[in-house]
Amino acid sequence: MEMFKVAALMSEYPPKWEIVTWDIKRVLEEINCNHSDEFINYDETDWREGWEEWVSPQYHIMLQEYESMTHDQVLEACDKHRESQEGVGLSDELIRIVTFAYEQGWYAGCDLGLGPKTLNKERES
Repeated sequence: MEMFKVAALMSEYPPKWEIVTWDIKRVLEEINCNHSDEFINYDETDWREGWEEWVSPQYHIMLQEYESMTHDQVLEACDKHRESQEGVGLSDELIRIVTFAYEQGWYAGCDLGLGPKTLNKERES
């Protein structure tokens, strides 16, 4: 699933910025909001153009785009890493922790809180 890190201005006085995680649906909501009835909404194919045209960097700044990995993709990446490193790499214990987190629904409940280095693969440009 395509995910985005966005710097969002939460209050103007005093200025307070937060880094938030958005999916493509939320990005499109921001682009397509507050337009006339004649406005043709942007979609997954042209959202970058819409972001540049309609989203003010005074309030939202796109920081990172990445692809969220499923549990099976994480395990597959672990196996590939082990193979490429001739068995050296991620421990069985770490893989058990990741598996347990997915089984408990912890990943979704933490809003991707495990971070891009453990469960999310950065999108390749």
